[in-house]
Amino acid sequence: MSQVVSVRREMLTMRAYGMRGTPTTVLIDARGRLRQQIFGVHDDLALGRELQTLILEAQSESLVSATANASFQRG
Repeated sequence: MSQVVSVRREMLTMRAYGMRGTPTTVLIDARGRLRQQIFGVHDDLALGRELQTLILEAQSESLVSATANASFQRG
């Protein structure tokens, strides 16, 4: 029974993201937006660069948000 549930969940996920099959790499940013979807084998170094970009964006947005909150609280 658990295999049936697992397959159903996988199918729902694949349908939700419009996946064509496996392997599929899905990159989602810190805001939950789909940023990239790659069908098939993806280069490890390219994936690392793409993840680093998303991490730096998230850190930058977090820093800007923290600075804005600190300014608002002082203001």
